Amino acid sequence: MLSERAIVLKTIKHGESDLIVHCLSRAGLRLNLMAKGALKSRRRFGGGVLEPLNYIQISYREARSQGVDAEALHFLEEAHLLQDFVELRQDYDRLELGFYFIQVVSKVVREEASDNSGIFDLLGNALKTLSRTPELSRLRTLFELKLLHQQGMLAAETEGFALLRYPLQQHQEIDLTDEEFAPIRREAHQLLEAYLMN
Repeated sequence: MLSERAIVLKTIKHGESDLIVHCLSRAGLRLNLMAKGALKSRRRFGGGVLEPLNYIQISYREARSQGVDAEALHFLEEAHLLQDFVELRQDYDRLELGFYFIQVVSKVVREEASDNSGIFDLLGNALKTLSRTPELSRLRTLFELKLLHQQGMLAAETEGFALLRYPLQQHQEIDLTDEEFAPIRREAHQLLEAYLMN
């Protein structure tokens, strides 16, 4: 049995009572898990613990035969809620941006064995910051810039490159007018869209 902390990216109903759960592990890898009986078992998976955006502690068994199957489903035995980012669920705009963050990360992460813990930290910090900031647009852009930089897709001559010095939590301290910030926002989003299409 393996134990891990993870952020829930997506859940898919499978059959009458099972769920397939896609999580981001602390190593920045995607875990694909089969939660047998999840829709009926309150003891193991009660209280909406497997909802997307949740930060959870999981116990799971590895799939017996992995081979070349990158989408092997491991077996989720238990999950406990660590943080549910309830503030996001109480505000539509915050919730929408939170789902945007996890959708982007879902497209980037793989099940490869290399450590990519930076993406887990980036997503976790983005969700924490999103819970309390009124400045959603600048947070989104800084998240996009940092994600592109982590993936080696942000050239030093990119207009927003200098903003990487700001931690996500300090996005409100970016000393630019909305007019000055607008082209950076457009470029970051276009670069990320182009990267995700490849």
